[in-house]
Amino acid sequence: MKLRHIINVFIGLIFVWISTSCESYLDKLPDNRANLNSEDNITDLLVSAYPTVAICMLGEASSDNIKDNGINYGTLNQVVEEYYRWQPSTQKNADSPTHLWEGYYGAIAVANQALEAIDLSDNPDELNAQRGEALLCRAYSHFMLVNVFCQAYNEQTSDKDLGIPYVKERETIVSKNYDRGTVKLVYEDIAQDIEEGIGLINDELYSIPKYHFNIKAANAFAARFYLYYRKYDKVIEYASKVLGNSPANMLRDYSPYPSLSSYFEIGNQYIKAEENSNLLLQTAVSAYARMTGVYKTYRRYGHPIAKMLETLLSAGIWGNERSLKYFDKLFGTQEYGLVFPKQIEFFEYTDKVAGIGQAHIVTTAFTTDELLLCRAEAYVYQKEYTQAVADIQAWFDTHASGVTVSRSAVNQYYGSKVTTKK
Repeated sequence: MKLRHIINVFIGLIFVWISTSCESYLDKLPDNRANLNSEDNITDLLVSAYPTVAICMLGEASSDNIKDNGINYGTLNQVVEEYYRWQPSTQKNADSPTHLWEGYYGAIAVANQALEAIDLSDNPDELNAQRGEALLCRAYSHFMLVNVFCQAYNEQTSDKDLGIPYVKERETIVSKNYDRGTVKLVYEDIAQDIEEGIGLINDELYSIPKYHFNIKAANAFAARFYLYYRKYDKVIEYASKVLGNSPANMLRDYSPYPSLSSYFEIGNQYIKAEENSNLLLQTAVSAYARMTGVYKTYRRYGHPIAKMLETLLSAGIWGNERSLKYFDKLFGTQEYGLVFPKQIEFFEYTDKVAGIGQAHIVTTAFTTDELLLCRAEAYVYQKEYTQAVADIQAWFDTHASGVTVSRSAVNQYYGSKVTTKK
């Protein structure tokens, strides 16, 4: 009896311990998800609403910038060959279509989670800045998806062209079926998110605004979107909010570059958050840097001299290519071409002993240099040629030496005539 009593007491103590331990354990979240019950937690969550993928490899390898240098150079990345030959993708790596699709929708899922948390908070109006950022992040990833996986926007066909799912709610169902809709509907949803979110952005929310949709980056995104949407008055409106009427002091400053000699020094200078022209910087898992520059990894498909004679080395409206301020900072060979270091690789070791890990790049998602050219293009479509020439001249004043742009010179180079706006 005594032994049985002892055993019963012992079992009872175990039961009490289990009960209290379980109660204590269940007081915590069952996994590593953030508890979105504070402004700081929602703000921190939005860091993950930016995609960690990049379309650089897809865009460049499938463009007419690239030439097959021959089988002697081998093929070290199958996805590059598939992009070059416009073949269906069989790969699932950092630069594959599958990775892009998952990466953008992953960012969208985070944005929607943040928006739901804001709506459920006690004081949603106090989180307007976070709401604005989440809406712009959602719009941006959908914008990238629709332009990678769908037909370009065409006013005549967009209501029939197949779009991509525009996801506006936090996902609660595994493998939920979505309606892809049309390109027209996707663009309408993007416009709605941009217009609702852009006025809510507050730069004071960020410690390093260049890695978030700050006010200037938000307006640059709006301008690029409306250029694709072919609403040129809005392109000019949003671009001008950043550039004003005297954009020269907003463009990239090339004065530090003459003192820089190495590929990596120049690349690091180009992506600096302190650079005035950089409006939004994004990090991405990508091997794109290995396709260009000094890495010499994917040399079979490159931008060799034969192609450069159609681009950088062509007799453009800039005249002699040596007038470009960065001409003597090009790196590469005749086989795979010369490049200016805009993307350099940052390698993250997951196992340093084994020497394996992930390649990363930092991309300049939006810059004032590109924004100025967006506005110039919009001016051309609006037949406001004087303003277009002024913007192109401002670009050359920064990027080249001794180049004078005129409407007649542009017309002569392209062999066309344009009509004067009435």
